[in-house]
Amino acid sequence: MLWRNLCAHPIRVAYCSPNPQALDRRCGEGLQPDNPFYTHEFEIAAEGVQARYHHQIMRYDYAVCPASPGVRITSTEGGGFLCE
Repeated sequence: MLWRNLCAHPIRVAYCSPNPQALDRRCGEGLQPDNPFYTHEFEIAAEGVQARYHHQIMRYDYAVCPASPGVRITSTEGGGFLCE
């Protein structure tokens, strides 16, 4: 996956994948113990690019929010995301 920020300001991106080398929480905030997906989160500078590789993932649920102080991304029980 190649993530490209076309905005003039930094953004924060979060997505779910089965790669456990992510943040220490599962997608859905860990509400489903058999949930195999983990939350990944990173920032991309204004007009920047980041590459991420995850083997055999065909579908991603993701969120893109402004990378502003106080803006937080949370994942829902169903695997979606919210910018709060």
